[in-house]
Amino acid sequence: GKAAAGKAAGGAGTGSGGLVSELISPLALPAPSVAVLAGCHHLMLVDGELLGDPMDKAAVGAVGWSYALEGLCVSRAPSRRGSLRLLQRFAFASSLKRSSTVVEVESLDGAAPPPQQRLRALCKGAPETVRELLGRVPEGYDAAYLHHAQQGKRVLALAYKMLPQLQPQEARSLSREAVESELTFAGFLVLHCPAKSESAGVLAALSSSSHGLQMITGDQMLTAAHAAAQLRLITKPPLLLAALPPTEGAVGGGAAGTALRWESFGGGGSGGGESPMSLLAREGEKELQAALQKVQADMESQGCSREEIGSQLASVRESHAAYMRQQRQMLQEREEVYKEAIAEGLTPEAAKARVQACAQWQQQMQRLQAKHQAAMQKTHHEAEAAGVSPAEIKRRLEAQRRLQQAEAEAWQQKMRARQQAASEAAEKGQSAAEVEKAVKAVTRAQDAAWAEREAALLAAEGVARREAAEAARQLADASLSPEIRRILLARVRIGGLSARPDLNGREGVAKMWVVEKSRFAVLVDGQGAKAAEQLLLKAANLTVLQPAGGGGGGSGAAAEEEEPPPLE
Repeated sequence: GKAAAGKAAGGAGTGSGGLVSELISPLALPAPSVAVLAGCHHLMLVDGELLGDPMDKAAVGAVGWSYALEGLCVSRAPSRRGSLRLLQRFAFASSLKRSSTVVEVESLDGAAPPPQQRLRALCKGAPETVRELLGRVPEGYDAAYLHHAQQGKRVLALAYKMLPQLQPQEARSLSREAVESELTFAGFLVLHCPAKSESAGVLAALSSSSHGLQMITGDQMLTAAHAAAQLRLITKPPLLLAALPPTEGAVGGGAAGTALRWESFGGGGSGGGESPMSLLAREGEKELQAALQKVQADMESQGCSREEIGSQLASVRESHAAYMRQQRQMLQEREEVYKEAIAEGLTPEAAKARVQACAQWQQQMQRLQAKHQAAMQKTHHEAEAAGVSPAEIKRRLEAQRRLQQAEAEAWQQKMRARQQAASEAAEKGQSAAEVEKAVKAVTRAQDAAWAEREAALLAAEGVARREAAEAARQLADASLSPEIRRILLARVRIGGLSARPDLNGREGVAKMWVVEKSRFAVLVDGQGAKAAEQLLLKAANLTVLQPAGGGGGGSGAAAEEEEPPPLE
């Protein structure tokens, strides 16, 4: 998942009572935090192409900055113009879990800083390692970053300090130890790095083929545990082997002077900090087991065979899997709505209100889908009860699908129109009552447009059903001559056109029906004709291209080349 560009979700801010875990839009961060994100990275330009860690690219871009020239970072945001120059970089080291830079801030938030604040040390790294470098650790530091790590987010701590006024050459000679000490905390960078869409399926296939699966990662343990739970590598709360101060006593073996203890946390099962996705999976598994037990008990009490019970249980599992896929997708949509709202600078309360609106939209869509599913079942049952042919049942179901697809599209268009009307009214500074009035007007217009379109589609389906019934009646009419019946079931040519009569013109070429015992009425409609033409034909004036009961593509070159008789 890290191969894809990380998405800067925001930073955890500080408050008077210590750190808070709510995210702040990257565009609303204070200047010191912006400076760390814009200047602490190892991006570089090679032949005009920006290279480096995708998450560094995402973080720099999220605060509106860019790496313009070698060693120069700039922001052209109208309200937050700035530039800084990288003088020295200390690369990320796995053993240190951090990177740092020395920069000269030329301007920040549209103004040049005082001389004593121009030269700065910037640091970014794992929260537990940066913590040891801070001059003062804010209250709630651990709780804040653990809150986001437990949700599967990648969390990096940001820190900085002002350096003495030095010449650029002197600044470039500073040691890493001098740069990375007595730092000031500047927030947490929280990034969302989802697993690749195909990962879960691949891992499930490997697991089902008796392969043992293990994760090896450099990520924070809570982040790794969340990812493992999402990919079903673990289904129970994981255990952490934690190092303790020697005074607490050793419970397990370890290096000299180190005491160890097993600790459990809620990365993969119940317990504090469980993510919404893990909770959904756990509750869904409970529902599935309850449903399976009930179905099995009911069928056993009815004396059903083992094969019948197994088949029904498999059907229940399949239906539940489809339901859970939909629920996961809906939950992910709501999470994305919240992140986008925060990124736009909305308050957490406003972002949650937007999430609630999204949830209502999803519930309405679910009700529409349930309505469509019931309508499909009703159409199928009614067609079977009427004794229509399998081909007509298929045609009716396809017509029902087209009607439902049109209704879903109309509904989505209405929702977009309502949202646009509300936004436009709000931008004009209208009152809540005026906004509601504008939304209602748009809703009425959209409903009227759909009612008109629905009536047209239903009328067309009524005509199609009447024609299908007449065609079925004629096909079953034993009084018709063998020649007429043969043509009704065959593919025929009418002049330069061809049609399959029992498809009732679905190919857009012609519709045919018997008006007398020896004559057809043919409606030619297609091939770009401006108006439909009605013709009366004798059976002798139709060329049979494919006999009744044959395939669908004509009877060969000889038949296709045969010229039809002139039309009377």
